[in-house]
Amino acid sequence: MQKHKILCAGAICALTLTITPTAMATDKVHILPEQDAAAYAAVYADTLNSSYKMALTAKPAATASVNATTPKDSAAAETVQEVHMVATSFDEAGLELIDANSTAELISATQYGEAVTLTVDVTTTATSRLKPGTKTSIAENGKITSSWTNRHVLEGITTTERQNSLNNGQMDSPTFIKDTIVDDETQPLSASSDVCKTRRKASQDSTKLTYAPTPSQSGGARMSLSKFIQYANKWTSSPYNKDSQDGFNPDFPYNSKGGNCTNFASQTLYAAGMKTTAGTSLETHSTDVWTWNLSGISSASWTWQNADYNYCYLKKHTDFSSEITNIWTAPQGSIMYTDWNKDNTLDHTLLVVDNMVVPAGNGKYKPMPVICQKSSNRNMLPLETWMQYAKTKDHPTFDMYGLTPAKQNTWA
Repeated sequence: MQKHKILCAGAICALTLTITPTAMATDKVHILPEQDAAAYAAVYADTLNSSYKMALTAKPAATASVNATTPKDSAAAETVQEVHMVATSFDEAGLELIDANSTAELISATQYGEAVTLTVDVTTTATSRLKPGTKTSIAENGKITSSWTNRHVLEGITTTERQNSLNNGQMDSPTFIKDTIVDDETQPLSASSDVCKTRRKASQDSTKLTYAPTPSQSGGARMSLSKFIQYANKWTSSPYNKDSQDGFNPDFPYNSKGGNCTNFASQTLYAAGMKTTAGTSLETHSTDVWTWNLSGISSASWTWQNADYNYCYLKKHTDFSSEITNIWTAPQGSIMYTDWNKDNTLDHTLLVVDNMVVPAGNGKYKPMPVICQKSSNRNMLPLETWMQYAKTKDHPTFDMYGLTPAKQNTWA
């Protein structure tokens, strides 16, 4: 089936209803015609449109009133709650969400009896305004543009009457009763190196942080902080705000199996001026080699594309030897890692492109990192929003680690 793009006005498509469609034993799975699948997705988008507009016009503190006006058992209610979560997390990050628009790209669609399953990639681009007192180096005219992408599996059930109305040109669709965000933030190359197993876990506690983080200092000419930020921003924003191969720099290898988060982080460090360490095909798993082009096999080293190995290489051989003690105070230009399973094996990599200073009340301030990443694509997203997304997936709790330059003259 060819991919098909449609407009979708919902920033979040994560519904959590628990009913599962069933089918008769004699039914067979078949691929839906693209026209039918696109019509199903369009009607689903209309539902998201209504829910999203409702949440966007509500103030972050108006959760109770928003929920009170939406049926508790409807898909719209769940959508409103999810979108409201985004608006609230932006507010917590010192930003006012003022506009958002999503596109849904149809990946596949199947039907089994009356049960219909759609797979779509939903990408949201949002504009937020700095709230009074918020300070950042990445805003243009007091505004920040962010985007994020999630893959959704929509499960619905269609009746004969609904199918007939669709065939007659009426915009009817299945009743969608389950919407699952597919977790693709764990690398297929997820593996533990045998070396750097003693590392400091970064605290995720933000309750006592009422001070601004120390900004990254310039003064040397070894790496460019501006190039770090520019590369991370360029390759996670439109038209590259996707996790397919056409969303990546063609000058570097792409892992078709997914999980290119560390690959992208390495590219960003290289673009900022970090020098590679050459190696051969016999050194694929060496923690002393860092390159996307091993001689003999023209492939990347594991330190280039695996989070655990990347952490080890950076800590051993580069200025990124200082371990972050708290994720919220990570300086601009830091690298952060997640251990989704809490088994001391790093699974995911993200980049800190800024750390905003956000008013915390009573004349005090708090830090708020802004991140970029691949798999899933995230562009200029507040860490508060990133955390909310991460915790709604298959890992409600997880560990985090981070590295930042130990020398103040690392960045030019």
